[in-house]
Order: sequence, then structure tokens, then C-alpha cells
Amino acid sequence: MATEAAPKTIKRLIACCDGTWMDSDNAYEEAGLLRKEGSLQIPSNVTRISRCFEKRCSDGKLQVVNYESGVGTGSNVLDSITGGAFGMGLAERMRETYSFLCSNYMDGDEIILVGFSRGAFTVRSVAGMIGNLGLLTREGVEFFYPVFKDMQHWMDDDYEDPFPNIPFPDKPKGKDAADVYRARLEQLGYTRVRRSEGEGDIITIKAVGVWDTVGSLGIPRVLWLEKLGIRADNDE
Repeated sequence: MATEAAPKTIKRLIACCDGTWMDSDNAYEEAGLLRKEGSLQIPSNVTRISRCFEKRCSDGKLQVVNYESGVGTGSNVLDSITGGAFGMGLAERMRETYSFLCSNYMDGDEIILVGFSRGAFTVRSVAGMIGNLGLLTREGVEFFYPVFKDMQHWMDDDYEDPFPNIPFPDKPKGKDAADVYRARLEQLGYTRVRRSEGEGDIITIKAVGVWDTVGSLGIPRVLWLEKLGIRADNDE
């Protein structure tokens, strides 16, 4: 007798990206150049939001939360300075947040992005990546780093690609590169652009909740994102 397939569970994927120097995974500020004694870190609003979600919502959806600490929260003073002052580590946090969504997304899931300060810039950038690339499949994630580097340099004619044949040869360049690149990935089974195994509506983001995208320290310009139409200011 055939076994009935288990009903598909629709999830809500919630990615929360914190601001500069905010790290609720640690929740403790070490003594250093900026403070004489260590102290407990007051939870940020991103932390509070990430912790308020029930594992299952009242509508029955499972809710999976991923918290990403802010830049400048490394274990040494140099990381704190370069991350805080120059935004070093932003690209890494974009990749980690996008990878979380790629790894956990199943057809019909909802995506919610939350961010503050440079975390707001991170989730807005991730939203742009989903628009340009879709969500990479299990096979496509294996090529994520070359794909990410390609996307960074679609508008850079002087870029020497260290991976000329990965994930495919004859890669597009210029203003129409995103559409062509995404279509090639989809043909190879490396990305998901539409629901219902490619036959349904475009995969969309349910909500993007961000505030203070430009903080007192400012947001560093990331030229490749600006060329893709993703701006670092608050103009929506």
C-alpha cells in the first residue's frame, strides 16, 4: 500500500541584520580602547524583534529566524575599528544572509527582512540580490562565490574574472547582464525565480523592515550596488 506524502509545511523565513558594533550572539562588550571595563550589551531593537517571533505563528506557519551581528563585532580591535569606521565585512554579511535564505527556502515560503543601520543596508542589498539572481538552488549554492563576484563586476569592463567558466562560460556584462545571467542560471537549474517549480509567480519578498539606513557614521558607498540601482541612502 502506497504511503501518503506528508503535507508540505509553509515557513516564514525571517532574516534580521543588526547595526554597527551590535552583537547579540555575544551580548558582552569587552574592555578595550573605547571602554575601560567590560559590560553587558543592551539588546538592540533588531535583537528584540528577532526574539519576539514564536516558533509557529497564529496562522500556523513555522517561523525560522536568522540573526546576523553587525560589522565591527569581531574578536579584535582592528576588526572593531575597520568594521565600524569603514563598513568592512558588509559583503560577508550579505552573502551569509542570502545563503540562509537559499538554504532554507521551499516553494511557497514567505521571506521577511529586518535591518538597522548597516544591517538595513545589508538586507536591502540582499533584496536586490534576490531580484537579480533569484534564490540559488542546492546545486547553485556550490558556485555562490563566483556568482557573487560576477554580480559585483557586471558593470566593470576592466575586471579580470578568476573563474571564467564558472558557473558557465561567456558571461554577460553591462546593464542587461542581470536578466541574461539569471536566465542562464535558471536553465542550468542553479536558481529559482518562480514558484511552483518554475511555473508559478515570481518569488517575492513579503516585507522589508529597515530604519536608519544612514546612521551617524554613514553608509559606505558600494559602487557595484549603486550601478545595480541599490542606493545607500534612505530615498525609497
